[in-house]
Amino acid sequence: MNTYVQLINSEPVRMRVEAMFPEGEYPGGVMATSSEGSLLIYITSISADPQQAADTANAYIKAFPEYIAEQNAERIDLSRAAVDSQIAYLQTQIADVDARIMSATDEERTSLWLQRQALVEQISNLQSDAARSEMQASSMSTFVKPLDTAYVPTTPFSPNIQRTTQLGIFVGILLAVGVIALLEFLDNTVKGHTNIHDLAKSPLLASIPSNAGIQQGPRQIFTLADTKSGAAEAVRLLRTNLTFAGVEHPIRSLTVTSSIEGEGKSTIAANLAVSIASSGKSVALIDADLRKPTQHRIFGIENAQGVTTYLSDQGERWQEDASRVALPGLTVISSGPIPPNPAEMLVASRFAELIAQLEAEFDVVIIDTPPVLQASDALIVGSLTDGILLVTQHGRTRIDALRNSSGLVHQSGTRLVGVVVNRVDKSGGNYYGGGYYGEYYGHTH
Repeated sequence: MNTYVQLINSEPVRMRVEAMFPEGEYPGGVMATSSEGSLLIYITSISADPQQAADTANAYIKAFPEYIAEQNAERIDLSRAAVDSQIAYLQTQIADVDARIMSATDEERTSLWLQRQALVEQISNLQSDAARSEMQASSMSTFVKPLDTAYVPTTPFSPNIQRTTQLGIFVGILLAVGVIALLEFLDNTVKGHTNIHDLAKSPLLASIPSNAGIQQGPRQIFTLADTKSGAAEAVRLLRTNLTFAGVEHPIRSLTVTSSIEGEGKSTIAANLAVSIASSGKSVALIDADLRKPTQHRIFGIENAQGVTTYLSDQGERWQEDASRVALPGLTVISSGPIPPNPAEMLVASRFAELIAQLEAEFDVVIIDTPPVLQASDALIVGSLTDGILLVTQHGRTRIDALRNSSGLVHQSGTRLVGVVVNRVDKSGGNYYGGGYYGEYYGHTH
């Protein structure tokens, strides 16, 4: 069987089949196989044309028995020729013995007669062996018979769309899970579920959910523009937690900063001031970010005068540099013109006097300052207030940046009141109050 399988896959059989097709139209793609212990040979033909696949398989089914028959016939002919040659040789010997018998003596004739009988017996044996060989060869030809013919398939066996789709989905899910796991492993940023207390040695006061409606300008004050949003509710929770944090050590003045630029500290400071003012308290919001001030744009006020003009004019009163906004109880002092020496101006005693005056006249003073890892201003201002509020951003602030910035605050001897994680993904639900209240308010318009 193994020999037959190899023969079907051999070049002579392929050439015989190829001759059965028009020139250049033989498709190929045929393979013969057989199971161990089986007397069946399977012919597999693969083609993009179903009719061609069936025709090719049937061509092999027809060609192989013919090939075996021809091979056996050739073998029989060769065997018969060899036997005939041997018989002819023996017959010449018999003729020679017969000639010698005619002239031999009685004693010699007996010996020659025995030789003749032996030669005749050899011829008989050769003829018998040749007959048996021919019978065996013939039986070998009849042994190879087609069991079934190939039919034209009605459906392709490949591609298996359903199996391929399922496999693709499975592999896609594995790849997606792997990529997500890798990104999570490589992502070294603060998340809503990050253990803030262990990193910053200070509590997490609030996680502010991401608010797609925030835009530059008045829309940044989402505590007024969208009071029922999850972000607004999270700021109200921050306001409450600051009250709890000030039970033993009241917080009359609060410095707001961040680790790096762009984490939303100015937006949080503005919304916290608005939220506290909305609760009925008087609030003064100072923009002490004398490098990249923002509060004047958020509240839509002029920035021609403010902190820098007050600090430059010793006789000026802070009221002359402050701006009233639409919300009762809230006073905003913008940065004023950007000075060449921001840190030196904040170190001046007049700035400390300004904070002391505002603490005496307002319930709460909130001061917006530059990022603590990019300037020393926040630490300077923080030493003049009751504490620092550190703002981080979900997915942007690196863990080492939070660790370093909080470490600088602790080293300066300033109280780190707590940490806020800003712009937390809503879908994760990893913010205090945002998940529940955001959904509740979303269904009560």
